[in-house]
Amino acid sequence: ALEQLPALLAAQPPVLAHGDLHPLNAIWGKASLRAVIDWEFAGARPLLYDAACCIGCAGFEHPSALGRGFVLGLILGLRRGGIGAEHLRLLPGMVLASRLGWLSEWLRKGDAEMLDMELDYLDILLNTAPALQRLWSQP
Repeated sequence: ALEQLPALLAAQPPVLAHGDLHPLNAIWGKASLRAVIDWEFAGARPLLYDAACCIGCAGFEHPSALGRGFVLGLILGLRRGGIGAEHLRLLPGMVLASRLGWLSEWLRKGDAEMLDMELDYLDILLNTAPALQRLWSQP
């Protein structure tokens, strides 16, 4: 999976990104996103970077989230915002890549429980990547 990372990154234009986008860094209203906080990691990143971070966090809470609700709504929003299937097909690989930072964090902290959970999640992402690619890139 990591062998594909350079091509995955090269296939996306750089954009201004939040850099640490996940549901806890978002202020939600009753029906929409109101604001995004904690911009310390903002900068130029691949097009799908923020979406991959957010989706990765949602799926880590429960992997079934990758195929329903919030995640599908986010992907619909990306489509409506002009992100085409040619980029959305890259999203499963980007989600997997986004989790490497968390893997590093658990290793650095020596947190065996979170490390085990992260490794299990990486296995889930690897095993479901083809199905997620089909689901997320369909028109």
